[in-house]
Amino acid sequence: KSAAKGPYRRYILDFSVNPGVIDFSATPDGNYIYTINYVILVYDRDGMPIDRAGRTARAMLIRARYLAILHTGVPFHQEISVPVKGEFYLRTAVHDLASGLVGAVEVPVAAVAGFSPHIRTEK
Repeated sequence: KSAAKGPYRRYILDFSVNPGVIDFSATPDGNYIYTINYVILVYDRDGMPIDRAGRTARAMLIRARYLAILHTGVPFHQEISVPVKGEFYLRTAVHDLASGLVGAVEVPVAAVAGFSPHIRTEK
């Protein structure tokens, strides 16, 4: 077990997956389907897991949305908590269930800790 303790800071991750590596399946009615698992993990410096977030995204896209995604990427949004004190790492992984391809990236939390906070207001 990790010895990580709060307080925690909430991180918001918004990114786009390269559509060239996603296996979009065309449907008879001209739409496109994809299924992707997204996972975000927080590790301490000893490799112990601290937090995990993710989900499976299944989408059916009309042709216009599919064509737009080919230019912008497949969007993904996830939030995760990281202890304020200590050395931690964020690892994001994407798994295209149709093709079996997996991609991952890891970044030290210290590399993004100085970014301006995103302030969300509720209406």
